[in-house]
Formats: sequence, structure tokens, C-alpha cells
Amino acid sequence: MQASFFSDSILHKPELFRAILAFNGLIPAEKGGPSSFGEDARVSVDTGEILETDLSDDENTEESSTRLDTLPEAEKTSGEPDGATGDEPEGALPFAEWGSISGLDLSLLMNSRRFRRHLSRDTQPAYWDFGEETRRIALLPPQDVERLALTFGAAIHGVELARLILREDVIAMRTELGSSLYLYAIQRGRFQLGNVRQFFLVRDVQESLSGKIRKHGQQAVAWCLAGWPEELRRRCPHVPVAEVVPESLTPPLRRALWFGLKKLLVKEVAPQWAPCFD
Repeated sequence: MQASFFSDSILHKPELFRAILAFNGLIPAEKGGPSSFGEDARVSVDTGEILETDLSDDENTEESSTRLDTLPEAEKTSGEPDGATGDEPEGALPFAEWGSISGLDLSLLMNSRRFRRHLSRDTQPAYWDFGEETRRIALLPPQDVERLALTFGAAIHGVELARLILREDVIAMRTELGSSLYLYAIQRGRFQLGNVRQFFLVRDVQESLSGKIRKHGQQAVAWCLAGWPEELRRRCPHVPVAEVVPESLTPPLRRALWFGLKKLLVKEVAPQWAPCFD
């Protein structure tokens, strides 16, 4: 992960940067979605360096402009981050080795003593490489991922839902999907996915309509996310990720599939996450 990704995120997509910090447990996750930095957050427009954020210690709020490459040599090699009390647990990652963590550019976060102490004590490796857009699905809470898959499946089969005639069938599907999602599917969803919709409809799925809605929604998410690194998969057991994709899902069609999935996410499912996606 290039430092330019973090610099750009801090300057232009602070919601994304905050969501990444929350994903790694460095700040509390915002209820309902990401938010921008508070009024106290300041970033150098020249370097992208964080000057002050809510990651700072409560007892230490003074601004610091120290960069990683100017830290005292003893601190770089001692394994005890600034402000540590000397009681670090065995197996803590030495400060000098943090640069080996995938995707982490330390120069952007060196101000936070809390960050450094947390990282050295964390038993689960942090993950930072979210430059590839599909990986940002990992930042969403499980309920939004589940809702996204269900919404996609409902949009795929919106025409079939609109053709239901028998009252008991309509009531059953409204109960299964919820009234708001059912109405979305028959009013807007069936018009939103273009050629991607046809790709799923020609696939032979011997299931009920509700079964096809759930299956195709899960497949759409899983195929878009195929190729995720194993370390990210382990962190997100609630996210369906395919090992392989069908040969018939050509690269252009897969890009269209991701575009459709992302469109539903930021327009229908969780608009508050739109700042985290390009």
C-alpha cells in the first residue's frame, strides 16, 4: 500500500480513513456508518501528516510534529513506544518492526501514543490495504453486507416479483423481504442492473423465488470479492468471498457486476458509506 493512498484518504476521504482505523480497533466504530474527523482533527496539507486527532492520549493533547524518521534511536529499537510503562506483554511487536505490517505507512500515524501502544499489544495483526475498492466491503457492519446481498437479489428478480398475482404469494414475499424491500424491487430495482440482471436469470437455479433471491445476492457479493487476500478473509468471516468465479463471468461483466453492487450500496442500502467508495 502506497503512502499516497493514506495521504489522499486523510485529505479527501476522511470518512474512509476513519473507517479503516475503526476496522483495526483503534477508534470506536461509528453507529450506522463512518463519519469525518471532528473539529479537533488537523492535517498538514503539505505532507498529509496528522497533526492532532482523537487518537491522542487524553492526558497528552499537545501538538507534535515529530516524524518517524526523527524519533530517538533508542525508541526505534527498544520495542517500547513513547509513553509505554515498561509492562508490554511478551511477544509484543517491536516498534522497529511495525513498518513490515501490510499497508501501514507509519509516518501518517506517528503522533498517536495510543495508536502505538494499541498496535504493540494487539494479538490480531492489523490490516490496512484498502486501496483496492472491493476490499472496503470489509469495513461495513455485517448487517449492511447482508442487506446488500438481499437487495441485489431482490433487484435481479424484481420483474418476477412484480408478476406475482395470487394474494398469498404477494403476502409471502412481502413477509420474506419486508415491505420496503419488496416495493423497491418492483418499483425501481428491476430497472437498475441492466445486462448484469440477465447474467443471473439465465443460470439454472432449481429453487423457489425467495431462494433464488438470496442465492443470487450472495453469489454477486462473493464473486465481486473473489481475490481478497487470505488475511482479510480471516478478519471477515461474515462476508461471502468466492474462491473462483464462473468462466462466463468475463472481466467486463465482473466490473459491471461490481458497479451495480456498489450503486445499490451507496444509493439504496447504506448511503452513509458513499464517501468510502470512489
